[in-house]
Amino acid sequence: HAHQTTGAVENFPRLIRWDIGAFFPEGSRTGSAGLFNLAAAAIALLLSEQEPSQEMILSILAWSPLLMGGLSLIVLFFLARDLVGSKWALLVIFLRVVFPGQEINRTLLGFGDYHAAEILLSTLSAWLFVRFIRTINSECNWARAALAGMVSSIPMAAFLFTWFGAPLHLASIVMAFWLSLPPEFGRSEKSRERLSTLLSQYSIYFLSVLLLYGAIA
Repeated sequence: HAHQTTGAVENFPRLIRWDIGAFFPEGSRTGSAGLFNLAAAAIALLLSEQEPSQEMILSILAWSPLLMGGLSLIVLFFLARDLVGSKWALLVIFLRVVFPGQEINRTLLGFGDYHAAEILLSTLSAWLFVRFIRTINSECNWARAALAGMVSSIPMAAFLFTWFGAPLHLASIVMAFWLSLPPEFGRSEKSRERLSTLLSQYSIYFLSVLLLYGAIA
């Protein structure tokens, strides 16, 4: 990623898609989606009056997992607070810190990879999606609902440009839609109204993700 970020700095905003330095002399196609490297390059360019040094690029890559790991804990707290309240949210954070699993390796100082960005963006996507559902349930104004959908879709669209496996998280949202269906689905007028509401909510979100992804791509 140091090499990829350096290439992004030299050719900003373009990325190296065929890396001759990997498996020299044949080279190899870049295996990451690229937003992490591009973002690191953008930060390096913003912090430098001239061309960023290799030391600055490496420092940004080294500190990024630690900072994003800390931010992901903050976002997780807000997500848990919205779902189960502040007291239980503190317990969630405690358990996350005590039992981090593989995340402890992904958010260490010096681990200059995009996995910490995956953790942050996936958690942020989940939190903003919950906020979006709550907003649209309490607000009948479709203009505001569309705006909320666009805002909540930003981290998911960014996630799609960060990791090729991000569509799996969209599949989890589809699963959430399926679990939200009432037990008497299709058997009563109330269940049909509930289905119509859910379809409109999820359609706004998915359409926002697709529009934002398409605009950037």
